[in-house]
Amino acid sequence: MKDIVIFGCGGVGSYVAHAINEINRNSQQWNILGFLDDDKKLKNVKINGYPVIGTSEWLREKPGITIALAIADPRVKKELVDKFYEYGCDQFATIIHPHTWIADSVTIGEGSIIYPGTTINVNSIIGKFAMVNMNCAIGHDVEIKDFAFLAPNVGVGGNSLLSTGCSVGIGASVIQHVTIGAWATIGAGAVVIREVNQEEVVVGNPAKPLKYKDSGENFNQ
Repeated sequence: MKDIVIFGCGGVGSYVAHAINEINRNSQQWNILGFLDDDKKLKNVKINGYPVIGTSEWLREKPGITIALAIADPRVKKELVDKFYEYGCDQFATIIHPHTWIADSVTIGEGSIIYPGTTINVNSIIGKFAMVNMNCAIGHDVEIKDFAFLAPNVGVGGNSLLSTGCSVGIGASVIQHVTIGAWATIGAGAVVIREVNQEEVVVGNPAKPLKYKDSGENFNQ
């Protein structure tokens, strides 16, 4: 078994600990040493039975340790990855729950987390440090770039592109052959039928750019 620490003590961290234990039921892969979090008040608190053993500074002394990065926010995650690389850390676990269906031709990058109930169809590509939450349905030939976040019950049609750092809310749908720009945000329940620009925020059915209620200005301007 290989030693691993989980960075992040929120709900994602609790899930990751659970998922690792589920993975270990099938094959003994990981030995969880504990959690790390930059909230110093959490030191020695136990999460799912595992202690919080330190902050990110702990990693300066352990650059070869494997990290499960349990952070949902794409921008925060990107900042942490950059910092950990500066520390010399370059081992990030890819956590795939056993209760998924993933075609053999799918590739999944380092540091990504795939929740149970998700299906990923043939020839799709999941980048590094992406998160695909519970019960998502990813079509064929979809590309999901680094740091993208998909909330539960998201559906993505075939041949679509979800660019770096985009965030897709609970129950949203993206039809086939659609591109979502880098760091864009798709609201919960939105139905995306056309291209979404970089850093744009869209909501509704069909999804349209979010505007301020009073001024009518685009939210993302």
